[in-house]
Amino acid sequence: MQPKRQRGQPGQSGGPAFQPWGKPDVLRDSSRSVFVKNLPFEATYDDLAGFFSQAGEVEDIRRGAQQDTGRPNPWCHVQFTEADAVAAACALNGSLLLGRPLTIATSTPLTKDGQQQQQRG
Repeated sequence: MQPKRQRGQPGQSGGPAFQPWGKPDVLRDSSRSVFVKNLPFEATYDDLAGFFSQAGEVEDIRRGAQQDTGRPNPWCHVQFTEADAVAAACALNGSLLLGRPLTIATSTPLTKDGQQQQQRG
């Protein structure tokens, strides 16, 4: 059995491990954020910032790494400077980024214990 990989070690391909993005000093605000799924692994911060700039000014993009492979997660959170940009970003749902259709939805706030709040409909 192989030992569990530690954060920051190279991925299985032998290349450098992905370094997670996100500014630690930015206050997270779900009312100004979208959740994005189906990201291409090769998408850079600049790719995403450029894509979402058509919706509004991007304040931060948070994307982590998969612990078992070191590859970037296929999802991220994009936070805008203005809440109005969220609707414009959600209108981009299904648009292609580097050949992959993105799934874009409003972010769900977390409860005090770190769990997602239940959506009431």
